[in-house]
Amino acid sequence: MAGAAVSTVLGLLAMSLSGDFATAAPKPALLKLAGGARVGVVNLLDPEVTHFHASRQLQNSFLKTSAVGWPVSAMLMQALREGLTQMGLTPVAAAPTEALARAREACFLNAALAKGLPKACGPLYGQLAAAEHLEALIVLGPGLNDSTHAGGIRRRGLP
Repeated sequence: MAGAAVSTVLGLLAMSLSGDFATAAPKPALLKLAGGARVGVVNLLDPEVTHFHASRQLQNSFLKTSAVGWPVSAMLMQALREGLTQMGLTPVAAAPTEALARAREACFLNAALAKGLPKACGPLYGQLAAAEHLEALIVLGPGLNDSTHAGGIRRRGLP
């Protein structure tokens, strides 16, 4: 595969990177990357797990957040490394910039992701990609646990 164009879908966040800016794809886009292309793997999650228990009686519902000892960034990289390498791509662990870390709620939680990445977020990813010499990014970010936010119907039938 080296030297040949590699077709791949980066489903977590598909972006076209050029210069100092990035544009978000409204749907997962088919990216054509040259063999050996550097693909940044970015983790924007805190090392914690939140559990919400919804009860029929409101007073019995609760929310619990616990810190975890898992190396989240390393686990993400391990999960993606083999597949990216098999496609002829070069996975690169990339730490989020301070600006990107501050904007994660605006770029994920408060965003209508079914419509694509908010315009203000594109330059933040573009700057990271340019600084790290990356041709694409895979980003693990926080999200709401509802189908409307994700633009899908997967959880609509659940109580």
